[in-house]
Amino acid sequence: MIVSRMKKGSISLRCALLNMARSTYYEHPQRAHKQHIRDEVTVSRLRTLAKVKKFKLGIKTLTMAYIRVHKETINHKRVARLKREYDIPTKIRRRRYATPQQPKPTQGMVIADNVVNREFRVVTPYRFAGTDVTYLWIPQQQRYAYLAHVRDMATGEYLGWDVSYMNDQVLADGAILDMEKRHGRFTNLVLHSDRGGTYTAAHFQNTILAQRGITPSMSRKGNCIDNAPTESGHGHLKDWFEFEDCLTVEDIKHEVDRVIHYFNKERPQWHRKKMTPVEYRNHLLLST
Repeated sequence: MIVSRMKKGSISLRCALLNMARSTYYEHPQRAHKQHIRDEVTVSRLRTLAKVKKFKLGIKTLTMAYIRVHKETINHKRVARLKREYDIPTKIRRRRYATPQQPKPTQGMVIADNVVNREFRVVTPYRFAGTDVTYLWIPQQQRYAYLAHVRDMATGEYLGWDVSYMNDQVLADGAILDMEKRHGRFTNLVLHSDRGGTYTAAHFQNTILAQRGITPSMSRKGNCIDNAPTESGHGHLKDWFEFEDCLTVEDIKHEVDRVIHYFNKERPQWHRKKMTPVEYRNHLLLST
């Protein structure tokens, strides 16, 4: 009898079985409609933000961008739902695999101790920094350029960088010289790197670092995780570079400057109190 009554559509019986008030039953469509209206406004804003950044923003980055632009709190889980339901895409970074290349030991090579030893959780700016070189594919020229940079481990801020068509000693030195030009000389800075030939060179260790009071630190052989904070930045940077119109090395440098400026001063980071690296650096300096 219960089944036959439910087939006839007895709303009272359905509500009784579900322990639900009849008012809730009738209110549900209205509530869903109101939520749809609220979602439409939010989705429009999210889609605009995502489109401006060419759909490169993930869930957390899009959430922080929304809060900063619209001065309105929104939960990242809601952003995830709206992205899924309203098909707001995110360009997924292509995985890159590379076999670590280590130079053969030679006379005059300087191997520094692993001072950092994977202690990446630093709360003092300008205390520990990492340096590395990554390649940049330039479509118009059908060749690679190379980017060397120095990144602060406490804040994620890029302190200095240099670009060249040659992955040589001048490039590695240039990132340090650029850091000095932008920020002056640091006291008590530990600079961590891999064991690349440009970093183990006596010139780099004795002239570039020692004369500036910088303490060298090096990863273990063939262990890129020892320099993880610096390595991880490569992929994120490459998501934002647009080298399609670059015809000269000056064009490449201009594009690198543009993207690093965005990362340093405009792009908030979820695990750094949703601040940009520069904001977080100032926050840490004021705290200490």
